[in-house]
Amino acid sequence: MTELLAERVARRAAENPETTAVVSARETVDYGRFWSRVTRTAAGLDGMNRVAVLPTSDVGSLVAVTAAMHAGVSVVLLHRHLLPAQLTRVLELSKPGAVVAASHQHARLRRLGFDGTVETAESLESDGAADRARPDTELLVGITSGTTGEPKLFVRNQRSWATTLDRSDATFDIGRGDRVAVPGVLDHTHFLYGALHGLTRGATVDLRPVAHSLRDAATHLYSVPTIAWDVVRSGIGPVGSVREVLSSAARWPRTGRQALQEVLPNASLVHFYGASELSFVSFDRGLGA
Repeated sequence: MTELLAERVARRAAENPETTAVVSARETVDYGRFWSRVTRTAAGLDGMNRVAVLPTSDVGSLVAVTAAMHAGVSVVLLHRHLLPAQLTRVLELSKPGAVVAASHQHARLRRLGFDGTVETAESLESDGAADRARPDTELLVGITSGTTGEPKLFVRNQRSWATTLDRSDATFDIGRGDRVAVPGVLDHTHFLYGALHGLTRGATVDLRPVAHSLRDAATHLYSVPTIAWDVVRSGIGPVGSVREVLSSAARWPRTGRQALQEVLPNASLVHFYGASELSFVSFDRGLGA
């Protein structure tokens, strides 16, 4: 049976505990420290069915999500564009045992009308052990919604994401020693998945703005068209270290791909086709038509 997501990260931590796991604007942690925080946070989640997380580009967000997936607690993935009524409805429908966000995001949740306790990954840490996830355990509750109207929830299980990880392993050249730039906010499933996949491969995940990660020899870049344009307009480059750009959202026009290729001359440009409910269904490489 294929390994589940958290099992893969645990194996990388055991193999190379001193390798840098995550770099953010505020801190850098190695795999040993990252996994220690994951297991302690997972212990604090023990007994819950779901936990709502409003992630940002910080280590604690990745710890909280990985801990939940390790403990078999489903992650209700909140995002910053929810309206107050939508947030209320999502929490009513999903019934999480806790709401988690980085400290600097607590005021945002208050503005959205949430008046309950807001935890952080650190505040959840506990001694003891947590249950382990099973393949059929619910892993993620995602939200699709426009700017108005009823939010729609979708569910992914552990086996579903493990299968997608296997597909990514076979398709993309990411491994130990690589540096995966994930400059988008982690409430976007494309970027959350990119960060988690990088951790399952033993790579260093860089959550900082794209200019910082490119200057520090990123080998892979998770992108959307707005970030790609930022790269083109930044005046950085050429940057020869990047081998793959993994993009989603609207397909970039050929002229845009050509401009990005000039900045990242050694990169294979890969575009995902799919949806959050399915992960990627197909992809293409190169400049395209």
